Amino acid sequence: MTLGNDAYMRALGTAGRLVAAVPPGALDDPTPCAKWAVADLLNHFIQVARLTANAAQGHPFDPAVFDTDYTNGDMLAAYNDATRASIEAFARPGALEHTVELPVIGEVPGEAARAIQFTDTVTHTWDLARALGRDPGIDNDIAELALHYAHIHYRDMPRGPDSPFLADEVAIGATASATDRLVAYLGRDPSA
Repeated sequence: MTLGNDAYMRALGTAGRLVAAVPPGALDDPTPCAKWAVADLLNHFIQVARLTANAAQGHPFDPAVFDTDYTNGDMLAAYNDATRASIEAFARPGALEHTVELPVIGEVPGEAARAIQFTDTVTHTWDLARALGRDPGIDNDIAELALHYAHIHYRDMPRGPDSPFLADEVAIGATASATDRLVAYLGRDPSA
């Protein structure tokens, strides 16, 4: 399985449609991410897109990317700007082959950084949809691809109730949808 530009852009677009649908009164609502409200999740979408864009351009990690609260302004414009920067950065010649550094994960090829952003975006699209009471609109092929990359890039991440990264995997049947298998693998209960 390979993450092509079409799948990458479709995932970012699906998330963007949900970002556009967030009503102002929902920012403090809980999400399936135990310690995050909707505002935290929106900030995370934008921060990860900015982080990976910077990394793909060869810039060192700058923790300041996590200091801005994008929910205080036009969230959709901030999301669109960040994802456009990420798309453009990864489209540069050689960007997918160059080594980049990501916090927590370390040095990876640009292709892996893009796959991690993709998987993170697909997963948190489900989280945001669940928080808003909406259908996430994640296509099956996108969820299958995100699950593939989750097994590659997240398998060694710390898990459990004390982990800041992942909850324990939720047991789910093999015949469940790809989206349900993805979120269960990453510690969410799709039936909750």
